[in-house]
Amino acid sequence: CWALKNLSLNEANKKRIAGGRGPRLIVEALRNYPVHAGIVEEACGCIRKLVWGNAENQNRIAQEGGIEAIITGMTAHVHKASVQQQCGLALGDLAWSNETNQARIGRAGGIPPIIAGIHAHPTHSGTQGGLALGNLASLCVANRKIIASAGGVPAILKSMKTNLQYPGVQEYGCWALRHLALDAECKVIILREGGAGIIRQGMQEYPNRAGVQDQGNAALKNLLS
Repeated sequence: CWALKNLSLNEANKKRIAGGRGPRLIVEALRNYPVHAGIVEEACGCIRKLVWGNAENQNRIAQEGGIEAIITGMTAHVHKASVQQQCGLALGDLAWSNETNQARIGRAGGIPPIIAGIHAHPTHSGTQGGLALGNLASLCVANRKIIASAGGVPAILKSMKTNLQYPGVQEYGCWALRHLALDAECKVIILREGGAGIIRQGMQEYPNRAGVQDQGNAALKNLLS
């Protein structure tokens, strides 16, 4: 997996790997060795390289059962921050602009482990958790409901509040909140938990960080409209 991950940095190699048995072998490694933290971490890193910006590879990994394998590996290593980070990012990359994958991740039970990772590792997983939950909620309405019922909104807000020193946590927390605020139930929870103030606090802390400002403004617009 380590070798394939490095080879995937090259676009030509990425196509060769994806067109051959690469995706199946990576998923098989995840499926066969879920208790091996190093294999799970490297396999998820490889999946991230293959699927980033490539819808065909997103679908191929999903077809091979990669989503379910990632979730199994993530659940087995809740206390391993680096595994949580790579698994969360892999699920987020598989979900990016892909409603079918978003729905599949939600149905497969992928949302609660992401939220558990945020609770267990608020600094390390706050950024990837916000990114992943935002991607999962961007198109799939059902996932917004799942995130709300699984306690995702308080987890995001707590991570933002306690990790003000990390701009990535603020930016991707707002990325998630902007999509969750489109759901009436989520909006109520965000407001009840003081979300507007937490968003503004992050924006005030990073006035020159475009990502924080853009995502914060979008979140507030959806939240207060």
